[in-house]
Amino acid sequence: MPRSALLPLCLAALTIAGCGGGDSTTDHARKAAEGYVHDLGSRDGEAVCADMTRALQKEFTDTVGRANPEVQGRSCGDIMSLALRSIPSDQLEQFSSAKIESVKVTGSTGTFVYRLRDLKVNGKVAQEGSRWKVSCCVPGQDG
Repeated sequence: MPRSALLPLCLAALTIAGCGGGDSTTDHARKAAEGYVHDLGSRDGEAVCADMTRALQKEFTDTVGRANPEVQGRSCGDIMSLALRSIPSDQLEQFSSAKIESVKVTGSTGTFVYRLRDLKVNGKVAQEGSRWKVSCCVPGQDG
């Protein structure tokens, strides 16, 4: 096989294998946190809930349902979408540029910090199956 044909095959293999790096447990935890804040900024309620552990989804829907009985029984994604629509766009867009810092992983759990300008939020991640997901916190929620 000519060398020029090998390069695209090698690049394809690296892409399938995770681009040849950045595949540590800490990287996966960081990507989970980044996906979460990005999806918040994009107003994608379904994706935000998919980024959350089942326990955090339940905590979120139970808490919102107690305060707003009209949403009880609706899916996490539906409730999250309603909640995200209530936040002014300029505030929500800041999540897309949040900086994820101080990611630390021990076993199947970890912590991170995300910053939105002057706001600092401590968050947690946990491995659920083979995926890392956010397990806590939203602005104003204690860890």
